[in-house]
Amino acid sequence: MSSDAETASDKKEKHRVRRLISERVWESALQVGRGVGADAVLLYADALPDPGMLQAFPEQIELVLIVRSEEHDLEKLEAAADAVVRVPSLPLSRMDQIKIAVLLAVSRGSLVADQRVVCLSGGMEPPSFDTIMVTEVGEEMEVFTRPETEIRPDDVHPEVFDRSLELATELAYQGREGRPVGAIFVVGDTETVLNYSKQLILNPFRGYPPEQRNLLDPNLAETVKELATLDGAFIISGDGEVVSAGSYLRASTGDEELPAGLGARHAAAAGISASTDAIVLTVSESTGCVRVWKAGKILTELEKLP
Repeated sequence: MSSDAETASDKKEKHRVRRLISERVWESALQVGRGVGADAVLLYADALPDPGMLQAFPEQIELVLIVRSEEHDLEKLEAAADAVVRVPSLPLSRMDQIKIAVLLAVSRGSLVADQRVVCLSGGMEPPSFDTIMVTEVGEEMEVFTRPETEIRPDDVHPEVFDRSLELATELAYQGREGRPVGAIFVVGDTETVLNYSKQLILNPFRGYPPEQRNLLDPNLAETVKELATLDGAFIISGDGEVVSAGSYLRASTGDEELPAGLGARHAAAAGISASTDAIVLTVSESTGCVRVWKAGKILTELEKLP
């Protein structure tokens, strides 16, 4: 038997085992959801063979589907679940799959603080469930200790925050031309943010029509990634307009101390998020870690897989 045939046979067997594991995890999730009194179930639609399977959960449990693949029929998924949220199609760890999904679901109001959520995540090749986690929404997010503070500012459209997080995560994993890069995105409360900033370089977005510098335009992605190699921050309005790049942020963190090992970029993120109502995303050049900041605190951290 050839080595190619053996490899194909091994792959087929591995997929069979993963499908079996996924089925058992699904069955266990149904029991866990009922047993812990879950308010919601969050799971990746890629690993769900048939959306009709969701009917097995009690009606009082809110169902949130997370989509990575562009190939899904979103209308069909939206008809089967209470909410559908799209996340970057990147090789995130199991824990980061859950973190990013919860963050985006909360930012859209699909999940709220103190809900008990059963989360299912797993592998991408083939899409499958292999991990169950039960969490209370907000227990790992310091911002929920301040009830008056929302994760996503009122002036920031949900799709703009989603796109900002997607670009930050892509930069963390892909870098630029094979080199790691760091970046900072300041989203929302633009007028106040501009009062705490100045240009380190001539603003490369100045003079362009707003529709040509909107973050939601897929054609802008490569420009943003290229400009991420420059020092300074991107300032982005709540409707997605990239107001500037290469901006120096002057806000202070005050008496707050940063976690050990975080430098000037993270101090700037803490300071501007504490001084304004903006939500801020940073990409660490040294580790590829993506951090989301609000009110001077880290909401969540996404660690790049080695």
